[in-house]
Order: sequence, then C-alpha cells, then structure tokens
Amino acid sequence: MLQHHCLQSVVSIHETEVHLETSPVPYKQACPLCHSEEAVKRDGRNKPRKIRHVSIFGKKCFLHIPSLRLACSRCNIGFVWSYSCVCSKEQ
Repeated sequence: MLQHHCLQSVVSIHETEVHLETSPVPYKQACPLCHSEEAVKRDGRNKPRKIRHVSIFGKKCFLHIPSLRLACSRCNIGFVWSYSCVCSKEQ
C-alpha cells in the first residue's frame, strides 16, 4: 500500500482496468545516506511509473506514480523518491 499519497486524477477506466494518478503528500524525502530532509531539494522528475495495485470492483488497478528526482547538498548525491511498496526497477 502506498502510504502518504493522495489521488490526483482518474486517468482512465476501461472494461477490465482502472488507471489512477497519485502523488506523495510530503514535498521532500530524507536523504538515504545522512537521513536528513534539511539539505534535500527536488531536482525534477522522470517518466511516471505505472504499478499494478489491488483490484477495484473486479477490475485491474494501475497506479501512475511520479518518479521524483531529489538531491542532497550535504552528501552531494542525487536519488529518486523511494516507495516502500515498490522495488527498484519494478514496474
């Protein structure tokens, strides 16, 4: 389950599928190295990720979540928003 997310829009509804666009509620995520949010800034976004979620009303549900790029000025690293329920490179 995606925690701390809000529904932005219903992208499409078909006979067998529902596509929903969501986004994280917090503006920033902590740096994976220093675990601080203070030195982190948003640095753009990549193509949204599409993940399969639980079925809704007997239809397959796909969530379109943003792939947000972040940067930590303290550690001098760039990283992508990490979703606890989605493995890296998983669709």
